[in-house]
Amino acid sequence: MNDQEHALFNALDQYVMVLDEEMGYDVEQEKLKTAVHEFVDQYFRDSEYAAELVRADEHPPDCKWHKDWHTCDCGIFDGEQK
Repeated sequence: MNDQEHALFNALDQYVMVLDEEMGYDVEQEKLKTAVHEFVDQYFRDSEYAAELVRADEHPPDCKWHKDWHTCDCGIFDGEQK
């Protein structure tokens, strides 16, 4: 295990202990795993959203995206799945 994995493992250990406490102690492992999976999924959704916000800088100033991202007409999203 490398240093980053070790740090993540320790953080996850702490997170699961607090989660177990918050959920009422001696929570079934599957419930804890589900909660951790949901947390990780949210992390990636938030990361994707943050990446989209950064992409705002790539839109030309006259693109409708700046007022309503659904109406982007500058072509930056061409070829992406909707």
